[in-house]
Amino acid sequence: MASSGPDRESIFGKRNNIDANNFHRLVGLQYECGTTVLRKYLTFYISKIRKTNVNDFLKGLSLKLQTEIKDLTLDAFDITLLTKIILDECKPTGDIKKAVRALRECRNEIAHNPKGEINGKSQFNKASQNILTIAISLGDDVKRQFAERMNELHQSELVRSYSIVDIIKYNEELLEMRLVYSAPDGEHFSDYNGNREL
Repeated sequence: MASSGPDRESIFGKRNNIDANNFHRLVGLQYECGTTVLRKYLTFYISKIRKTNVNDFLKGLSLKLQTEIKDLTLDAFDITLLTKIILDECKPTGDIKKAVRALRECRNEIAHNPKGEINGKSQFNKASQNILTIAISLGDDVKRQFAERMNELHQSELVRSYSIVDIIKYNEELLEMRLVYSAPDGEHFSDYNGNREL
């Protein structure tokens, strides 16, 4: 029999769905558009400026860092690693340098957001502008494609929110996000009603 546990509201306070929507939009923007524009920028730099291919560049980088990069594809790199490589190896200047740094700072703010809520759309708008700043350097067609996708993400919504479950619509798919905490035995996770899950 499941034991009764505290409900979400008594632990976390009332959920603000508008602020939750803002958070989920920003997450989608960062992980879809932010990482993609950084990968495209790095690929452009490697092929046009360094005049080499991605694999050779990454092998050289692996030797330079004296570490093994197990997956030699840019698709395996997250925002933190992409921004570090761009700032250290490509050495952008001016607005592009500022935009790359701002995307990394935004990623850190998302990662350390304790509630999964963001008040207002200013962070989304700033991140969008930083993405477009980088995209402009890659050409008008690339800029247009990013602007269209960012507009779609800006319109996306959290479909509904329950006490421990959020259902979000992302890329025309419904995703369920469930809040859990570690059970006292340390071996299982439980929902906030005390129901055990493996």
